[in-house]
Parts: sequence; C-alpha cells; structure tokens
Amino acid sequence: MELDQGKEASRQRLGKWIASQLGAASVEVASVESLSGGAIQENWLLHCLVESSTESSGRKFVMRTDAAASIDESRSREQEFKLMSAAGSVSVKVPAPLGFCNDPKVIGKAFAMMEYVEGVGLGPKVVKDMQLGGDRRQLTCELGRQLAMIHSIDLEQTELEFIDTSRTNHAQTELLNMRSWLEQKSVFHPILDWGLRWALSHIPSCQEQVFLHRDFRTGNYLVNENGLAAILDWEFAGYGDPMSDLGWFCAECWRFSRPDLEAGGIGAREDFYKSYEEISGRNVNHESVVYWETMAHLRWALIALQQGMRHLSGNEPSLNMAITSRIVDQLELYILRQTDPERWQHKAPMTSAKITPRMQISKAEPAPQDQSRGEDLAAITRTTLQQEVIPGLAPSSRFSGLMVNNALGILERELRLDSILEQAQNNLLQTGSWQQLSECVGQIRGGDCDGSTSIYDALLCLGVINAYIYQPAFPTAQELEKAGLLRP
Repeated sequence: MELDQGKEASRQRLGKWIASQLGAASVEVASVESLSGGAIQENWLLHCLVESSTESSGRKFVMRTDAAASIDESRSREQEFKLMSAAGSVSVKVPAPLGFCNDPKVIGKAFAMMEYVEGVGLGPKVVKDMQLGGDRRQLTCELGRQLAMIHSIDLEQTELEFIDTSRTNHAQTELLNMRSWLEQKSVFHPILDWGLRWALSHIPSCQEQVFLHRDFRTGNYLVNENGLAAILDWEFAGYGDPMSDLGWFCAECWRFSRPDLEAGGIGAREDFYKSYEEISGRNVNHESVVYWETMAHLRWALIALQQGMRHLSGNEPSLNMAITSRIVDQLELYILRQTDPERWQHKAPMTSAKITPRMQISKAEPAPQDQSRGEDLAAITRTTLQQEVIPGLAPSSRFSGLMVNNALGILERELRLDSILEQAQNNLLQTGSWQQLSECVGQIRGGDCDGSTSIYDALLCLGVINAYIYQPAFPTAQELEKAGLLRP
C-alpha cells in the first residue's frame, strides 16, 4: 500500500482527512504498520500526532481496507462501518468508529477508520493464556450480555437498509445458498454434502428473527487483563434465528485447545446462556443451538474453501489462506461426528423442509482446485521462508514460522499417506457403485444416501484420514482404528 511504502503525499492527504473527522487543526501520520489477523480485510495501525487549538497528543487508529481478493459473504467497508456504528448506539463494546472514506484520491481505495483498542484477539492465545480476560466466568457472562445487546439492534431505527429481512426460513436459506455455491463452483466434497442433507432434514422451528453478528466467536473480540475490550469483525452481519449466533459461538471449532469449555473455549455454556437470557428476555432453545453448531462447521468449511480459492487464484498468494483451506479436513470430521446414522434413524425432523431435487452435475468439466495440496504447499512454503522468515526472524515473523512448520508437517503426512487416502476414496466410490466423485455428490445431494450406514462408514474413513493429515492429534484412537491407521 502507498502508506506502507512511506509516500509522504499520501500520508499528508490521509492526515487531512483524519483531521476533518476529528475537527482537529492538523494530524500527522507518523507511522503505519500492518496488523496481523483480518483474513478477509487488510488492517493497518496508524500512529498519529493530533494538533488541536489547545494541545497536541498522540493517537492510534485502525484503518480497514479491502484485500486483493475477498469472499462472497463479506460486506463492504462502508456497510461494516455502518454496522459498527449501529452496534455502538446500543452500547455494544466496539472500537469507536471515526469515519468512512470512498474518495480514491486519499490513499487509492476506500477505507474505514476507527479508534485503536488495546487488547489481544488471537483465539488460541485467548483460550490458552489465563491471564487474559480477567475472571473467565465474568468474561463468559459479559459475552452473553453483549450478544443479547447485538440482537436488540432495531433495523428500523438504523441505516442498515442493506440487511435483507425478507427471508422466512433462515436455516433453509443458508443451506440452499451453501449447496448452490458448491454446485456453481463444481466443488465435490461428499462429506459436506452429507452434512448439508442432514441439516436440511432437521431444520428447527424459529419463533423470531433478529439482527445477527454472524461471526461472534473467540478470535473476534479483544480482551485485556481486566476483561472484554471490544467486539470486532462485523462484515458478515445479517438477519435470522438468534440461536444461530449462539451456535456459532459454542461450536467446537472455535474452542481451540479447550473443547471442554463449550462457551467459546473460555467458560461454561450455562453461564453464557443465562446471561444472554437475562438481557434478551428470550429463552435459549438448547436443541436449536446444537443444530446451529453443526451449521457453523458447514459454513466455516465453505468459508475456508473460499479462502483457499483466493490463494489459488494467484491474486493473493498466502500461506495463511493455503493452510486455512486445509482446516476443512478437520471440520468434515466434526460434521460426521454430529450426523451419524443414529441421528438420521431415531430423530424425526423438527419441521419439514422443502428439499430441492437432485441436481444434474456435468461430468465434462473437471472440478476446480479449492484446497492447497502438497505441491502447492511446498512452493508457497519456500516463498514464505525466502521472503518472511530468513531475512529477519523478527518477533513478527513467529507466526509465519509456525505456519511454515505446520505446512511442512501437512506435506509430509500427505505424501506418506497418499496411497491410503486414494484407497479410502476408491472404497467410497465402490460402496455406492459410482465411477467418479461427482456421481457420489449428486446422489448425496438428491437424498439417495440419507442415513445410510455403509456410506457414512466410507465417508468417516475418508474424513478421519484427511483430518489426521491436517492435525494428527484430532481424530480419536477409535476413529483411527476404524480407518486402519495407528497413531505413531
């Protein structure tokens, strides 16, 4: 970016814009640095000297701009700025919005600006470091209260006209949108389609729909030593079943190293529920939340595939996004655990869902790449070593070093288990008498395999091997044994 390259004219223009928002005499942008995180947007920390009529002071701001490539669900920076402003109006803890600029003459592209909030947001660190966030029970309760406040945002009293409130069945709309994306992109992941079929057959009743954050989870809020500092990342906000936000927060994929702490890896589900109920005035539907946890794993899997496609497109080469695409392997095993045949056979759907007929999938077009495999991981790993790790090994390079180590481990396991993986996929095809994966996906989407124990077992075997390649510690000993693997 121009600012990062130290172009003085751009910094001066930006300083004038910030001064106009603050009503200050002048603002000097002293330095600009890239912030970690923000997989969909670019985040920049600005150190500024603000001059007013009476004093001068140092201030820090965060600027969010669009990355070189994005994903389908993400909202614009202007919409995100309006969303944060609306949240702040009902006392939700958000960084104070400063302004939005769509004048390309300032820095070359649109951006949103907000006050910098001190705190830690990296999910694994928040979960692991018990010095962060203060009393964990109080933090859990505060997050429940904050979510209730978010759900209280009145769309008729805000400038959020871009939020679609017309859909009548939140879950069904999301599921059909997921299926449509898989079909349009010719993505063949039979485990995801198995999960989608289960979810379509078990849609819970929904008594009301509200404004949703849709990415409320550990990793998207800041904490300090005292407690919660700010709620971040509003680019997925929408409208629908309030239980979906609770399910997203409680989904196992966002608990990181503490799967036993069901409220975001930091506390008890009961404390989170109780605080939410006290502020919102609505009762938590426990069964519905569990359903939305399965939905969370499905939705996160598709987002991860889109991140992988951003990398593979060549527009935005990124080791981080390449590895993010591989988390799908772990998410698929979560989905299989939650949708075993027992849940098909003995649990009647809570409501009937309209199921679309089996789609005709073209066999002529090869499926595009949506995940980085061994060869690509090796190439981007070498690039990362050359450009990020070797030149400096500064503290900021630690995350890159961890990613490099992770990628090399995935590559090693993938190459070592390549023949076993191929055998598991062939076994899936033989189980269903299919010639290729597109036929398998087509029949799962059409409902021909609903509740089939033999298909589930074949999918489980494939899912366990993929999950082991991504993260060896994740599959259980029983799952590994069923797949014919032994933990080293």
